[in-house]
Amino acid sequence: MPRTALKAIWVFVLFFSDGVQASYEEYLQSLRSPSFSDYGTIGLVHMPNARMMPEGSLAFRWARGQPYFRGSIVATPFSRMEALYKYTDINDQLYSEDKNFSGGQSLKDKAFDAKFILKWESRFLPQIAAGIRDFGGTDRFAAEYIVASKYYKNLDITFGLGWGTLGNKVGRTSIKNPFLQLSDQFETRGQSGRSGTGGGLSPDQWFSGSHASYFGGVEYFFPQKRGMTFKLEYDPTDYLREGDRSTPLEQTSKINFGFNYPLTSNFNLSLGWVRGNTLSIGFSFKGTYSEKDPLKLKYKIKKNIPQKDILKRINTRNQNAYYLSSLKYLNEESLFLQSADAKDDEMHIVYSQSKHQSYIRAAGRAASVLDQISPDRIKTFTMSSLNAGIIMNTVSIPRDTFSQNLATNSFQEVKYLSLVEKNPKNLKLNDFEFQPTAKFPVHSLKFTPALRNHIGGPDGFYFGEAFLRASQNLILSRNLSINALYSISLFDNFDNLKLESDSVLPHVRTDIIKYLKGGRGFSITRLQADYIVEPFNDVYFKLSGGLHEEMFGGLGGEVLYRPFYRNYALGFEFSKVKQRDYSQLFEFQDYSILTGHLNYYYRHPASKILFTMTGGRFLAGDSGIKLDFSRRFKSGMYMGAYFTRTDISKKEFGEGSFDKGFYFSFPLEIFFRDYSRARSYFGLRPLTRDGGAKLIRAYELYGVTDMGSYNALERDWDDIYD
Repeated sequence: MPRTALKAIWVFVLFFSDGVQASYEEYLQSLRSPSFSDYGTIGLVHMPNARMMPEGSLAFRWARGQPYFRGSIVATPFSRMEALYKYTDINDQLYSEDKNFSGGQSLKDKAFDAKFILKWESRFLPQIAAGIRDFGGTDRFAAEYIVASKYYKNLDITFGLGWGTLGNKVGRTSIKNPFLQLSDQFETRGQSGRSGTGGGLSPDQWFSGSHASYFGGVEYFFPQKRGMTFKLEYDPTDYLREGDRSTPLEQTSKINFGFNYPLTSNFNLSLGWVRGNTLSIGFSFKGTYSEKDPLKLKYKIKKNIPQKDILKRINTRNQNAYYLSSLKYLNEESLFLQSADAKDDEMHIVYSQSKHQSYIRAAGRAASVLDQISPDRIKTFTMSSLNAGIIMNTVSIPRDTFSQNLATNSFQEVKYLSLVEKNPKNLKLNDFEFQPTAKFPVHSLKFTPALRNHIGGPDGFYFGEAFLRASQNLILSRNLSINALYSISLFDNFDNLKLESDSVLPHVRTDIIKYLKGGRGFSITRLQADYIVEPFNDVYFKLSGGLHEEMFGGLGGEVLYRPFYRNYALGFEFSKVKQRDYSQLFEFQDYSILTGHLNYYYRHPASKILFTMTGGRFLAGDSGIKLDFSRRFKSGMYMGAYFTRTDISKKEFGEGSFDKGFYFSFPLEIFFRDYSRARSYFGLRPLTRDGGAKLIRAYELYGVTDMGSYNALERDWDDIYD
């Protein structure tokens, strides 16, 4: 870029930052909404800054600046942490020199990034963050940085120090690595991730190298321009080291600049000029789901029962009428009455429901119905929630307190005076006076369109199938059910998938291409029967049999000890399974195995992280431990990550070194006006390998017994009047 043009840009920024007299407190908070760099993280154009999305946010970012096309999934599981998974298409290099292996497909690179807030911004001091690019990958874009950002009026000023590909040792901003003052081990920076199988962590490389480089820039927020910003930065990137190139990308200027424009509060467009010679364009979609009803689409619905005063008088004189009217109006709220007992001044009901994610909300809806039709002598509503024929929790609410706070939606006093227990009297359904006849079997069948994806293979970046999914559920009794999933293929592009598995382990997962092709037409994804009981207090048992998943079927069991008032649970599962035929109907192959795991669950109260440790024998016969970390937010969304290490070597495992991935799940109710327990799940592992593979089943007892935990009710008391 010509020096005169650079001076003009600086004059422009300084003129407007001094000319606008309003202090930053006068700007709307949306004006300061952070935006994304081309590398996916929150930042400037290419450089990171110390900013971060709000806790509980999730975003998708796409950016193109030749020769790179980047797609990123960005999450903020905690207020101080940003995590990113990124695909980079390097379109001036081939995936492989062997065209029989990958044809003419361009090179693809997968990477994880992370950034952590070290210090929040104060009135006089900047916000400080540290981050790592491309860890656990090939190290083609590996870099580390420490960066500070400070608001001044409508400017966000950033200054940082970078290592790795950001630590160019040629240039006026290059300095000797300051960490050499701590240890000589920081002197040498290898390239461990670019050879062998990759996928392993290389913490000994972080913040290493003989030199580091300064970087910096500013982001200018245009007043009264709907959050549009102008970004300007100094870029020290070593474009020979980045991308593992034989010749560097041409860089005629180290100054990058660009604009970011939010079309909506969630959707942004960006345009930039990088390396002095390349146009970059991008867009992003983001949302924050930390609080309940984040899209504010729902409204509080309270059923107003007609002629309720007349019903009250009838119910006062006739106990059976009281039970029947409770049955009728609770059922209309999708709260299905199983048993009831009205003694003295208490009405105790047992109900089941499959509509509300929040168990306290379901109890509040039941109390609202009962309050309108109950005789005046009833002072307490006790409501027990039933799942799989087991009473999971019992909530006792004082009627007067509930009614008095209804108009103001004030839940605090109700919470303080209510009792939350499991099953304090160890009651069974047949101990209640009123027991409506339960009609079994109960059958449901739903059809939904769906997509099946295969991403990032050498045959092509994306292969997919559009199919019709049929979900069938047959409840034979309160404890016994059959769950089925069928697929009816509509169209796909699987013909070009040809890469055979190179795994030295039993092909329990890497024959995925054979299953994708073999399952065309009609296939049975799952046909599984489950029998669930509670033989002892807080001890649950499940017996499962049938076609568990696309690749395996068999017979197994699970035992779970989950104390109602505790943050932990302990379980054991075992299955004798056989590998299914590629057609995914009723035929099997010869491979079979006995697999089993000991499971430990712990929910950390302060951070709300659910830590799950699973140890045992996996489907390929390898033994080891899987660690899973997840967090559920108030909206019902949860996000998590996992990794598995077993007794096989990195060479035996193959590319990727060990099994790892991440996932997130949305309750569909956040997108619609009514409440629903339906969820959308998305999970991604960088590679499909056979090591660390675990059997997939329709239900796990920890999920089935979620409402049998005090924590699951305690978190949602502010839903009582929703």
